[in-house]
Amino acid sequence: MLKVLELFSGVGSFSLALKALEIEHEVVGYSDIRPTAVRLFSKLHNIPESDNLGDIKNIDATSLDVDLITFGSPCQSFSRTGKGAGGVKGSNTPSSLMWEAVRIMKETNPKWIVWENVPDAISKKHLPNFQEYMVELDDMSYNTYYEVLNSHELGSAQKRRRLFAVSVRKDIDNGLFSFDKIKLPPKKLSSYLEPYNESMEVVTDSVYKELVLGETPEGYKIKNGTKLGYLIANEGDAIDLGFPTSKTRRGRVQKEMCQTLLRSKSIGTIQNEKLRYLTPLEYWRLQEMPEQLYDSVLECNFSLNETYDVVGGVINQLHLKTLFTSMSDAFEWRG
Repeated sequence: MLKVLELFSGVGSFSLALKALEIEHEVVGYSDIRPTAVRLFSKLHNIPESDNLGDIKNIDATSLDVDLITFGSPCQSFSRTGKGAGGVKGSNTPSSLMWEAVRIMKETNPKWIVWENVPDAISKKHLPNFQEYMVELDDMSYNTYYEVLNSHELGSAQKRRRLFAVSVRKDIDNGLFSFDKIKLPPKKLSSYLEPYNESMEVVTDSVYKELVLGETPEGYKIKNGTKLGYLIANEGDAIDLGFPTSKTRRGRVQKEMCQTLLRSKSIGTIQNEKLRYLTPLEYWRLQEMPEQLYDSVLECNFSLNETYDVVGGVINQLHLKTLFTSMSDAFEWRG
């Protein structure tokens, strides 16, 4: 049985994927500082909130027996939408907390380590930091393999790209691991949508006037930063509503698919001739989370903004199922 330590655990996306794949495992510890994430983790995994190890900077993991460490450390210092401060060791940026995870690796000496982050973590600007991470793990006797996975290429309507770095302890690395990406035709956004009802949030008149230039036989003309000045959107397309006054980000349209979800109410669609925001349940579906588990989200009684924040930050399950299937095949985690 795999003994799993989830750092920056969020709602426990990693262990949910292990469960879905019927890979026998036990969560021996989890750590997050966001109360909403901790509350939902507890609901989804039937683990007391009091078992949360809390702030990673205060964790002493020397007594933990761990086979697998997973961590999705803060991405904002790598992301283009952030300030780009990076994750350099000792810089005290949110993304530099990745080095606290490295400290815990040294304390536990797990067999496998999985790090998830945004692709910008290996951009030209931040690549030296990633290379330092790999060198440090090499010195700790780990081989590291990495790949950027796009959920849209794995069958999802959401175009979500994420970096995954898998580190394997050298004494057990059999050379069989590779990212076995089985590319599948993407589903259409419409297959994730709820039937339209009057309780759905339609954009305000001010946002509508800012974004919609008019309607034509081809569809809605959505104001955009392209040379033409607009893009055409129809029912079943996704529209970026989060930045209605931005000259570069407003009105991005994805035909029958969806942009990367953010941790906020920002993506919409046209349905029943209304321009509306996607619901939290539709976000959950687009993250490829098991729909029956959405009841746990409802039971947490989050505010609407809290719900978008929690659900938008989930790690897409198609990413993790691809990853863990590859690892299971290489290291015989099943049977």
